[in-house]
Amino acid sequence: MLSKKIIISWKYSYQKLEKLQKKIKYKKNKRACRNLQRLLQKTSFIQLLVVKDCILSEKKCEKYNLLLQLWILCLLPIVNVHYSNSARAAAFAEIQYVFILKFENFFNEKNKYWLLSNILIEKKFFFIWLKRKNIGIEDTQFKRILENLSFRSNLNFIDYNGLIILPFKTFPKFKIIKSSIIKSPLLQIKFAKLYSIKEGLNLLYWRQNYKKELKRCLKINQPIDHIIETLKKKNLVSQRSPPLRGEQQLFYKIWHWLKKKHRNKSSKWLYQHYWQKSTSTKWIFSMENSNLSMYKPM
Repeated sequence: MLSKKIIISWKYSYQKLEKLQKKIKYKKNKRACRNLQRLLQKTSFIQLLVVKDCILSEKKCEKYNLLLQLWILCLLPIVNVHYSNSARAAAFAEIQYVFILKFENFFNEKNKYWLLSNILIEKKFFFIWLKRKNIGIEDTQFKRILENLSFRSNLNFIDYNGLIILPFKTFPKFKIIKSSIIKSPLLQIKFAKLYSIKEGLNLLYWRQNYKKELKRCLKINQPIDHIIETLKKKNLVSQRSPPLRGEQQLFYKIWHWLKKKHRNKSSKWLYQHYWQKSTSTKWIFSMENSNLSMYKPM
């Protein structure tokens, strides 16, 4: 019995892919865009294109890798991969406020579903991607997509060292988002604070390495002025004038350290001895040979 020969038209496959990507690119309705993405993934001609590419490039034809390539084809049309540096700077320049949040068990099951309402991607693939942190990130195309999505107009959040950072162009928009986040019963918030870009923002004070290094310096048995110089040399204190906001964390560390150092002295004595030059807006920690200033928390 003669077997039938199946001839695949690669030209037709490319035309089908190009046609679907164009529709995805110009489709404004999110639901319609997602339906087109599903259609692109399930089209057999496009699936064969991906398999062919994996075989020719000698990649492992694992299900996840094939799915990843299909999602790259789906996401490329809606991400401008040629976004210029000047346009990127302009997008950041419009941001006036930064809202920093810290959640309890942020990537638990409930929070994942909450995130999915703002991310144009399939649920199953999103969960697989979270489990396989290192797989796919090495792919330059996928990396470029993630980088571009991080500052486009549909930005939802930035994850930095366990903190969730939400940028806002206007204060009213922040108030709307804040009320929806704070009132959400699913999200367990440990910390929430708004910072103005004009006043300055420094994420150094949230890093665990910074906190450990600061604690190590304060434990050294040396005169306090020597310790301050050590902090400055190690860039644990901002050298800008005026210093950036957020240095109240350093103030609290020094204050607790002084309380332990002078166990028999009152808070009033410590203030008069070390903080006498402070103003209404700044704490100024002063010794004979050195000064350290930081903004007071609002």
